[in-house]
Amino acid sequence: MLEPRRQSFLDAMGVISYVPRFVLPNARPSARCEMPVPRPGDVRSEAPARAAPPVGGTAGVGPEAPAVRPAGEARQRVEMPSIQAPSAPTKPAAAPPAEAVRFAADLVTTQLGLMFLCEGSLRPEQKRLVANIAAAFSRHFLPDQEAGLQASRFSWPVLQSAGLAQGADAARDALSANVLAQAERLRMKWVVVFGDGLLPYLDSQLLAQEGVLLVPAAELAELLQSAAAKAALWRALQDAVKGGTESP
Repeated sequence: MLEPRRQSFLDAMGVISYVPRFVLPNARPSARCEMPVPRPGDVRSEAPARAAPPVGGTAGVGPEAPAVRPAGEARQRVEMPSIQAPSAPTKPAAAPPAEAVRFAADLVTTQLGLMFLCEGSLRPEQKRLVANIAAAFSRHFLPDQEAGLQASRFSWPVLQSAGLAQGADAARDALSANVLAQAERLRMKWVVVFGDGLLPYLDSQLLAQEGVLLVPAAELAELLQSAAAKAALWRALQDAVKGGTESP
């Protein structure tokens, strides 16, 4: 079956296809197995020296006749070199676990190619502000398109387990993957991030490579009180849209 047709069937059934581009959050890293290669030394046996026939004795018949050993002479002992087993490889010292971080965020997606990301939980007045920003964006840039707001929740760590990575790097990979998956599903190009709390957990370079631009904004509490903060956000959105529509 052709891949476009398979994707169409899966979309019709409501199945979302997702292929990770990097290590998934909380995935245990694969251990690299290194086997030592033994190199034993060359084993060479030394044949015992052939004893000469005694003076005046009777020589053996033929060249292969064994030499006559005098009575009481001890048999010569041949020592074989010992082969030492290869020593076990030393394991590198384990790196100390990264300090765990904890945070939660609300993600609001739209049908306008625009997403909103806020640390914590949105209060009712903040939800109205986000809806008003989306409506203004729709009227100015996409007058025939409805906003279609939908909210979802992201919490870190995803699982409470001491054996899973819960540091800042794992949190950045997880949140960036979540944003990227929703951006691909809804064809979003811009992500408005309210405040500075979530910016360390977003991989801006990875998102930019996939055509998703981060638009930093002030905290929602400040936007509710400050007209200057609203104007700054609107200018940032205009610049982001203009930069995305300019031909190279």
